[in-house]
Amino acid sequence: GSTFGEAERGEFIFLPGRLHRWKRVDLVINAMKYVDHNLKLLIAGDGEDADNLKNLVNRLGLDERVEFLGRISDEKLVELYSKSIVVPFVPVQEDFGYITIEAFKSKKPVITCHDSGEPSRIVKDGISGFVVEPDSKRLAEKINYFVENPDEAMQMGENGYLFVQYITWENIVKKILEIPTGMGGQLNVNSKTKKILVTDNQILDPPIGGGRVRIHELYKHFDPSAFEITYLGTFDWLGPLEREQKLADHFTEILVPMTIPHIAIDKIFSKLC
Repeated sequence: GSTFGEAERGEFIFLPGRLHRWKRVDLVINAMKYVDHNLKLLIAGDGEDADNLKNLVNRLGLDERVEFLGRISDEKLVELYSKSIVVPFVPVQEDFGYITIEAFKSKKPVITCHDSGEPSRIVKDGISGFVVEPDSKRLAEKINYFVENPDEAMQMGENGYLFVQYITWENIVKKILEIPTGMGGQLNVNSKTKKILVTDNQILDPPIGGGRVRIHELYKHFDPSAFEITYLGTFDWLGPLEREQKLADHFTEILVPMTIPHIAIDKIFSKLC
């Protein structure tokens, strides 16, 4: 990814990411009704909920205050982070959330929700941002706070920046290799190549979206002279045949297609969740 630049005093609210229903972009759009200040919400990214969100903006009469940028370059992403006041990131039970980390790398505070999963643990309430109820008025209160207290916004962004300095692929790999295995012993990294099998229910190539990127980047950073890694995943749609390819010299992706019964059971579990 791109190197994040020095933060500037903010000019707008910035929300990047995929436009999926569980990202709750609508919650942030609705919050704009209660933001007291004349500033814009810039939304970057695309997804299947894009048309619904644009219709919502139109229905609320917020066309002058909410702008959809679509897909943007990495360079533009870095620029918009650096010029933002705050980054609201309010998904439902997110497993990690790169946006939180990217905002902190850009020295910007984050507003998230109590039910947003990992972002609600990464953001320290009142220190690097705010953790609020999933309510548009509560979001707007915190946005108003940052607009009215720009020095506090800058300080919370600095606090977030300090917190994420240790989050690197190198540190994650190092931590994994320290995990005891078997009869209480350590992984023997001095012996010949270790074979690792990784499984998940998605494809890795192309690495789009947080989950794919994390798996793809993590195992690419393992020492190729010490590890041979096989990823076993699936196409989560009907049609493609089995696929096997190298993602790196030491990293192989094998994909098997889902069957009609798999798809049917997956839909049942999705409804239950």
